[in-house]
Amino acid sequence: MFHLIQQWMLQAGLWGVAGFFIGGFIEEIALPLPSPVIFVGAKIFFVRPLSFVVLLKIFLLVILPLALGALLASLLVYGVCFKWGRKAVDYLSKWTRVTWTDVEAVRAKLSQGRSEEWTLFITRSIPFAPTKVFNIAAGILRMNTVRFTLIVLVANVIKFSILFFSISILGVTTIF
Repeated sequence: MFHLIQQWMLQAGLWGVAGFFIGGFIEEIALPLPSPVIFVGAKIFFVRPLSFVVLLKIFLLVILPLALGALLASLLVYGVCFKWGRKAVDYLSKWTRVTWTDVEAVRAKLSQGRSEEWTLFITRSIPFAPTKVFNIAAGILRMNTVRFTLIVLVANVIKFSILFFSISILGVTTIF
């Protein structure tokens, strides 16, 4: 399955964008899809010297589809937990590996006032930070949906930008 997604990413045009969107969705929803799998396809956009056109192409064809795919998955988990609370956590725990104890720990941190938005933003912006538990906790705490959406989208753009340029600079070419 990872190989198929990676092949889509290497395609030009709509299939490449769809591959990045699906990769972002899968990475966020449940499966531990390693970021190098996603960004190996994006390496075709990384040329030197970097120009505004190249950076715009990277943003529109790689970073933004990844961020939107991850946002859609985050909203799905957030919405389910917003509506069904603990029942949803118990049911989803077999796929997300997030237990009610994890949610309670995050709930205690998030409910300390206005810091919930900053905590969500910082954890979403850091590559390799666990994000599922924060999506779940934000849904259970009934965080404002518009705020949640904006925070997750901006943080995803930052996270995927950091990952893309880190992997490109390190020279990862394949993981197979």
